[in-house]
Amino acid sequence: VIGSFLAAIVARERIMWVYGCYVLTVVFLLMSQELLITILPDPLFFIGSRIHPLLVAIVGLALYVTIVCYLLGLNKSMGTFYRYVYRINRGVLAYGLLSSGIYLIFFESLTVQSQLFTYVFYLNVGLVLAMLGGILGIIIMSGVKKRYISLHFIIGIIAVYFNPANYYLNYEGLINYYPITYPNYFYLILCMEFAVFGILLAWRYRKTTRQNYELLNEKTQQEKRAYIRELQIQEDERNQIARDLHDDLGATLSAIKLVTTNSYAEDKRLTAMVAKANSDLRHFFSKLTVDNLKERGIVIAIAERIEELNVNGKTKFSFITVGDGDQLPDDILLPLYRIVSELLSNILKHAKATEGVVQLIVDSDSVQLLTEDNGIGYDITVLEYTGMGLRNIQDRVARLGGEIHVSSSASGTTSIITVPL
Repeated sequence: VIGSFLAAIVARERIMWVYGCYVLTVVFLLMSQELLITILPDPLFFIGSRIHPLLVAIVGLALYVTIVCYLLGLNKSMGTFYRYVYRINRGVLAYGLLSSGIYLIFFESLTVQSQLFTYVFYLNVGLVLAMLGGILGIIIMSGVKKRYISLHFIIGIIAVYFNPANYYLNYEGLINYYPITYPNYFYLILCMEFAVFGILLAWRYRKTTRQNYELLNEKTQQEKRAYIRELQIQEDERNQIARDLHDDLGATLSAIKLVTTNSYAEDKRLTAMVAKANSDLRHFFSKLTVDNLKERGIVIAIAERIEELNVNGKTKFSFITVGDGDQLPDDILLPLYRIVSELLSNILKHAKATEGVVQLIVDSDSVQLLTEDNGIGYDITVLEYTGMGLRNIQDRVARLGGEIHVSSSASGTTSIITVPL
């Protein structure tokens, strides 16, 4: 009993609690029939002597059904029959516990001479027999689909015949399964049942845990594939917008630049504004598109991006690489590049930094992206929920299964992103 409860605490599994409670009911049932509750301390003896063993047998049977369904892998999602089984079993368990409480309170009034006591007693005996028949039916029914009917029939007969509830019925003389002075083989078989139940519960728990892990892993992979498809759709939309800008607005600005160069060359301010408009358009165009990222490689793409920012921006960035960036999987190249672009954009917009460093470190099992700047820093707790750029980065990193750590102070900000490969 103690081992079951300890296992339940460690594993945090409900079925372990059920098994521990079942063993407890069996121990109490055997002690009450063998008049061993007298060895219990006075408080426990006072309570134990006022709990009817037949009600304990009912509670034990309800717990037994729960254990059997768990071991057989039966659950409420397997059809109407098993949903009714679970509902009826919960009702029987509630009835057994409630009846035990009522009997404990009105122990002095409910005697064998009472007609109500006799009526309820035989009603409960019928309930025990019905539960035993239900256990046999559940075990046999579970073998129908797997075509193990004969094996399940034998297991069902053994489970019902040597059930502790039958021990109680036999001991009370209600059903003569075997002589009252039966040999100790009953206790031996009961101990074997506990051992087999414990082994099977551990096996089923391990199998269920492994299945849950596989389902969780499959769900993670599906989410990752969906995220990659979403990124691809976004990238297609970006490319379409970029093409439209290039074909329409780009052509218009080129024509305007040609006109101003030929007709208004003396207007330096107008010429500079048109040139800046062209430069801004190319900058915006480069943010929308990532041409030939797989062919060029992530290292070259980031280096070109940093070189462009160093020409046009006030912050001077340096780029350090460790490992072979060309060996990165294709499905993380675009998300990783977008994360770098978002980090650089945040530094340019908010940090007011004069220097920044980007490091790309590629290992055999992970890729690490580190950015540092000497800017004014920011309050992480505030921007964690209000900064759109930071939320975008966090979302991208989370969908890649990675982690992000940010530290910021008045002397600058450091971001470390780790993505498993």
